[in-house]
Amino acid sequence: MPEPIREQALAAVAAALATMTGERLWGGTYPSAVTVDRAFKMTAQIRKYPYLIVIEGPGSSVSGPELRGSVAAITHQFQVAIYGYVHADSNVSASTWLQRLWDDVFQTMLNNSTFGGTIRTIWPSGGGEHDEGELEPEGAFFMPWTAVLDEEKTWN
Repeated sequence: MPEPIREQALAAVAAALATMTGERLWGGTYPSAVTVDRAFKMTAQIRKYPYLIVIEGPGSSVSGPELRGSVAAITHQFQVAIYGYVHADSNVSASTWLQRLWDDVFQTMLNNSTFGGTIRTIWPSGGGEHDEGELEPEGAFFMPWTAVLDEEKTWN
């Protein structure tokens, strides 16, 4: 039995972000492989950078069902929350790493807009946040996305 559609969407986003390896658009590489986690952690719990977290964000909703015989067509407006964490090193500030990671995540999301057909469409939701240097030498951002998922359920 397949995982629920929302779990499939989160797993597809996490898998796409895990491919952020090798030379990046900004012309360099990360100091270590990007870690992508599906469980929320506070900044103090993170020890390896860059670090991404993919979880459901607030405000998800469901519309429908549109009945088609014994099948109910359901549309999910599903909120995907991406948290990113970086750490300064001797050559690059946390602010620079933060901007690089943010842009890399944004471009990766745009490049994978349907995530293998799991998601009908996805767009940035706005309202994201960047730490403005409060966490130096760490840095963090929150990037919200809205995904539309189509699902069919048996209707009795």
